[in-house]
Amino acid sequence: MIDHGRQVEFTFQVPDAVAESTRLAWDEESHTLLVHALADNREHAWYAEVRMANDLDGSRAEAFLKEGTLRVFAPRIDSMPLTGLPLLAWTHAYSDSSFVAAT
Repeated sequence: MIDHGRQVEFTFQVPDAVAESTRLAWDEESHTLLVHALADNREHAWYAEVRMANDLDGSRAEAFLKEGTLRVFAPRIDSMPLTGLPLLAWTHAYSDSSFVAAT
């Protein structure tokens, strides 16, 4: 876990995972982020449950997958979005694919 001030980053190593079979879910009741990823060849699967601190908002989390690394960014509850509309940006710094946590 890396604390970036307004958000916290979680990193998962998921070799050969593909965007089409990677799923994130947010469990509001247990305040837990669920991560499930399948390898491209479907022979390996990765599953993680991350219990988040109460000051993080998993429902606004964003995730980026690139070269076997899944990076999930969860904003702090008191960190309001800069706009009222969701904006996803694909940059070379983070990934080729982006996901928004499902609720």
